[in-house]
Amino acid sequence: MTRQSASNRNNQASLIIDGADAWSNSVKNPLRNYPGRVAEGSDATDRLFPLASPTYPTFDDIPDNPKVYVTGTCIARTIENTLLKTNAVLLSRDDGLKRKEGSGNLYGVLTKYNLPAMVNEFIWALSPDQMAHTPDQFIEHRPGEFVDLQLGGTEVRGSVEMLTAHRTLFNNLYAKSRDADVIIIPLAAIEVWYDTQFDVYLNYRPSRKMCIANSGRFELRVLNYQGVMEHLQTLHTLLRKTCKPTAKILYAITPAATPMTYLDADAMHQSVYTKSLQHAAIQDFLATINDPQAGYVPFYEANILQDQRVNFIPLDYRHMTKAIGMRYVGQMMKTLKPNDITFLEVYSIGTANALLQIDEKDKAFDVLNNPKLDGSQNIDLLELKSSLASKLSQTDIALECYRKILQFSPDDPAELLSKLAHSGLKIGALEFVREMIDSFARQFPDETDHLELLNSLYSKRAKDVDPAGRKMITQRMHALWTEQKYDEVIQLLDQHKTLTSQNANLCFQKGLAYSKLHQSEAALENFDHAITHFPDHHLSLERATLLAIQLGMFDRANDYINLHEARFLSRIEPRERMAAQYEKKRNSA
Repeated sequence: MTRQSASNRNNQASLIIDGADAWSNSVKNPLRNYPGRVAEGSDATDRLFPLASPTYPTFDDIPDNPKVYVTGTCIARTIENTLLKTNAVLLSRDDGLKRKEGSGNLYGVLTKYNLPAMVNEFIWALSPDQMAHTPDQFIEHRPGEFVDLQLGGTEVRGSVEMLTAHRTLFNNLYAKSRDADVIIIPLAAIEVWYDTQFDVYLNYRPSRKMCIANSGRFELRVLNYQGVMEHLQTLHTLLRKTCKPTAKILYAITPAATPMTYLDADAMHQSVYTKSLQHAAIQDFLATINDPQAGYVPFYEANILQDQRVNFIPLDYRHMTKAIGMRYVGQMMKTLKPNDITFLEVYSIGTANALLQIDEKDKAFDVLNNPKLDGSQNIDLLELKSSLASKLSQTDIALECYRKILQFSPDDPAELLSKLAHSGLKIGALEFVREMIDSFARQFPDETDHLELLNSLYSKRAKDVDPAGRKMITQRMHALWTEQKYDEVIQLLDQHKTLTSQNANLCFQKGLAYSKLHQSEAALENFDHAITHFPDHHLSLERATLLAIQLGMFDRANDYINLHEARFLSRIEPRERMAAQYEKKRNSA
């Protein structure tokens, strides 16, 4: 075999390290080994499964209430929506942007589908002398109606005057990046449309009709590694020249799948290739520029490494769930700013909800029961924690959350007191319920009908619920579940039939025990009792739906799904999962 010359071999390497230095790096690196499953009983954190935790970049000088600018595809909107729940100051939104003439706001028009389109926007806003966007680039979509293919294509249409004003707003919006402490840039597509008439890359695809009507004007260009590197260099140089010298510039790869390809290729292959190419380019680019104020955010790595059931919206399989998006953004921001509790809050809410998608209630509760969150006033977090605590028989913690909700919630006091009273009734916390009802009576003495209803529910429950006895039953039942003694769970609850029939959770537990023993009819009977008598107990309805689907009882399952939509409109993700299983099972039948 012919040996290559040293110079040729060196040209094949992106990095060359002395052998001794390479070993030194490895010895010092605590993350050098790919993570495996953590051994039972180990205190080590499982970084891989079920939720992956690759390393996020850290900086020491992020200010309080950091100003953040985000560009990119749908993940950019997810990042923005999460940041709005924190102390971060979001710069990349503008209420003046519209979908079309006379329409309301649509933040989707902010979406940037490819790196060259992002480069265009920053140049037009930060360095217009270098290149400017002119009205003659608009394309007439219909007589008198124009579109701007740098924005949402035909989704953003109107007069030349409207689009020109829109462009001014857009330039002003991107100019706000000058003041950002953190700039986040997720990359997406490499199949990019190009306007040869104006020698400019486009953000949005021209329609087939536009391509035919303007023969030779539009072409599709597929970026290669060198092209991505050059666009990264152009963008990074511009941002360093025009933005704060301390601004942190964070690059990422969008986890969302590339929706389609214009090539003669499998879209699945092309989606992975798109991300792999840009991932390699970003890593090499960051290594080349050696900018201590720049970094890479591993959204994509987390998505491909962890339990896939938590990642994507059911029946979509391209876009992240709200929960996993909150986890990623929270993890990024709490790493950048560890002492800001609002970033830990959104991370914890997202992580807990992601774990609940795979029925990991105990792990979800542990995330929310973090001592660092003891001072949290986040109502979403407190409600989720109280719900999990009540399901796991952590009554004291549930009551503690209820009191914090009462203290911090901006909701209508009458509605809140009533809601908390009902929550207390579910877990048999009669002293707390009495306190809520008495407070309701003092504050709203004219609400006699509602007060009468609450007192009636309290009296009915008080006759059958011995708080100490109920606690004993719950503790005993928890032990039986742990030991998988499902028949003894049923026997225990049969000994307390009155209490079980008047308690949503106990009725649900009995149905669940029957289902574990494959006694489906008895299970459905108990679930139906809970569905009828405790209309706000969504778990009974969801479990009954899944069981009916499993048994091939499609009419009954369909009725359950429709009832779920009527009662629990906001629980979209569980309903979509049930609907997906329904269709899959019915088609296979």
